[in-house]
Amino acid sequence: MLEATLRDLRFAIRGLRRTPGFSAAAVLTIAIGVGATTAVFSVVYGVLLRRLPFPTADRLVRVVQLLPSRTGGEPLRAGLTSGQIAEWSATSRTLAEIGSYGSTAYSLTGVPKPVRLNGAGISVSLFRATGVAPALGRTFTNDDELPGNERVVLLEHGTWLRRFGGSPEVVERTIFLDAKPHRVIGVMPEGFGFPSQAYPGMSLSAEGELKDAPEFWIPMLKIPRPAGPETGGLTLMPTFALLARGVTLEQATAEVNTLMPARTDQRWRIEIVSAHVEQTRRVRRVLLIFQTAVLFVFFIACANVTNLLLARAAARHRELLVRIALGASRADIARYAILESSIIGVCGGVAGCAGAALSVALVRRLPPYVLPRLPDIRVDTTVLAFAFAIAAGAGLAVGLWSASRLWRRHLTDAASWRGAGGSAGRLHRPSRLLVIAETAAGVTLLAGAALLLGSFVSMINVDRGLDSRGVYSFRVAVPPRIREPLAQYAFHDALTAALRAIPGVTSVAAVERSLDATSIGFDLSVGGVKRRDNISFQRVSPDVFATLRIPLRGRDFTGRDRSATATSAIVSETFARRYFPAGDAVGQPIAFNVWPSLTIIGVAGDTRPGNLDRPEYPAIYLPTQTKHGFGSPTYLVRAGRDAGLAAEVRAAAARVEADAVVFDATPLDDLIARQVATPKFYGFTATGFAAIAVLLAALGLYGVLSYSVSTRTREFGIRIAIGATRRRVIAGVMRQALTTVGIGVAIGITGAYFASRFLEALLFGVRAHDPVMLTMVAGLFLAVAALAAYVPARRATRVDPIAALRAE
Repeated sequence: MLEATLRDLRFAIRGLRRTPGFSAAAVLTIAIGVGATTAVFSVVYGVLLRRLPFPTADRLVRVVQLLPSRTGGEPLRAGLTSGQIAEWSATSRTLAEIGSYGSTAYSLTGVPKPVRLNGAGISVSLFRATGVAPALGRTFTNDDELPGNERVVLLEHGTWLRRFGGSPEVVERTIFLDAKPHRVIGVMPEGFGFPSQAYPGMSLSAEGELKDAPEFWIPMLKIPRPAGPETGGLTLMPTFALLARGVTLEQATAEVNTLMPARTDQRWRIEIVSAHVEQTRRVRRVLLIFQTAVLFVFFIACANVTNLLLARAAARHRELLVRIALGASRADIARYAILESSIIGVCGGVAGCAGAALSVALVRRLPPYVLPRLPDIRVDTTVLAFAFAIAAGAGLAVGLWSASRLWRRHLTDAASWRGAGGSAGRLHRPSRLLVIAETAAGVTLLAGAALLLGSFVSMINVDRGLDSRGVYSFRVAVPPRIREPLAQYAFHDALTAALRAIPGVTSVAAVERSLDATSIGFDLSVGGVKRRDNISFQRVSPDVFATLRIPLRGRDFTGRDRSATATSAIVSETFARRYFPAGDAVGQPIAFNVWPSLTIIGVAGDTRPGNLDRPEYPAIYLPTQTKHGFGSPTYLVRAGRDAGLAAEVRAAAARVEADAVVFDATPLDDLIARQVATPKFYGFTATGFAAIAVLLAALGLYGVLSYSVSTRTREFGIRIAIGATRRRVIAGVMRQALTTVGIGVAIGITGAYFASRFLEALLFGVRAHDPVMLTMVAGLFLAVAALAAYVPARRATRVDPIAALRAE
């Protein structure tokens, strides 16, 4: 048996080498299917299945407080208040550790080149809950979080290498963060990046990159435990906990819902969720959809190879007849078919792994807010084992299908092998059912891709209400000695003048925060009538509207509007329409939050620079106030160029203040593009799958029709000899093709209609069940099918009638 198998293996290899065109087509088809499937599995495994890199990963949980949505949608998933955390630390029996964290950023000074570092303030108990030991030194202790004790800091491994040369002597060294001394107590191991700080508005690292790992950690100062239930403001912080040994999620959830509520007048439900599950909640559905989609691609690839092998078997019927005459059994013929397809599967798997590795390398270059856990997405032994399994499985399945067609008739019946058009030809001809099935799968994929790509196109075509082209954005951190409000404004005015002196700069302005990070206020009084609405507000300098080319009615702020407390305001068009529907808002008095007397001096166009999924609230713009400082505002410079501007901006800031640190320097276009990076990834990935599916389905149809035309040579010759026109012959072949494809398209459109509901949460500006889109998808697929069918149909008309009649 082994000897016969090895003999057939050598024979199969020689046979594939004799037909390089067929072999290359089959291997490439399998490689595409295996490569796409393996690449997606790498992402799914790395994000959804791989354990978190903590010793305590099986017990690390996220504490989620479900808050009712103001819009009536899904509940908001938030953390706990400091009071809850303090109370639960003392009373919970199911949680061994509980803590929170908050993002922070400090300027590292006292070094040759001051930089801005993004870090995290973290509870000692939470850091302890991860169970990760430092590479150097120690981690935090309970004393480190007590107010008044020495300030300490832990360094991220990359920060240690880049900023301190990887010297072990950095431990116990004092460094200055925001001009305050901090003693370095340790360096965390390479790859430790908890907690993730990835979101579209995240700050750039000191190297100007988007990194989700903190560059340092400081202990979050311990807040004294409250004497009773909270009655003050509601500040919710991301909260993690470590389950006590032997405690289940259900037991912990039941207990925490009996503990202290967030406020005395409200009780909101608490969930205890695996930290891994909560981290991947946003992408879990879409990754599973992509995994399903790529299985469709894999099926289409296997169907195509099956049809290629069937066509090849039919074309080699005389060779098989000779083998039967020499004593080959059904099992021998079937074993040869399985070995041949297995060789194709293994070769396609090797090529597919190379393609998957390239695809994964591209995925790892995505911004970290598109996919969590990007460093954990890689082609490792688990992924390679998966690739080998599906490649071998594909080869075996294709071989078994081909062999089953042989088993349907006894191969020793020589009469069954009489001609390609005889019963053997019918048994081994390419399967139209497979063409119908792969067409249906391709249509379903194409419809889903059209929805996701249409959603992305809708997003990029949204009128943002501003002109970001040629605008450069950056922030500046000033040293503590000039953090008094008047000193900050003096620095701001000097920097603005220095920026305006840069060649090519036409306008300079600043906003208190980033453009998409406005504050929300509620208390509004218009015409003496008090209201409680969601109002977005932002403090801005003069020339913001001119710099961003936002339409403005009335006048802009000037230096005279800067005062201790704002008395003038500019409102958005939405604000003016809602609260002054019958007249002009300019000149009208309003009261808002802590500003009892504001006069509207202008109405600005609505802008949407941030996340388009957020509600669009009415907006109020306020002038800068000397009562409060300007912090680290976002500067907007319109220069019409990006090249060399960053260096000139840093030089201008250094001339004004040597210790000022410029950070988050990037074109405004890039900041806005971050908001659509995730739908762009979804849309282009789905489109890539759909394009592969359409191409493979078209090739499958082409193969079936080519075989059909080759076996009907005599029929076409007779038709042409008795007067059939070439147009009628082409029409007959095309009708056969479009009938087959039409059935698949109908099934695919039906499947797409029901499958699209899984994409509804990912869509923007398009309907999940858009009949126009489904019609266009059907039309496109039929057009591709017609093109694939035309070549063999045209070949059928070139048959020489005399030669065809003499062929047999």
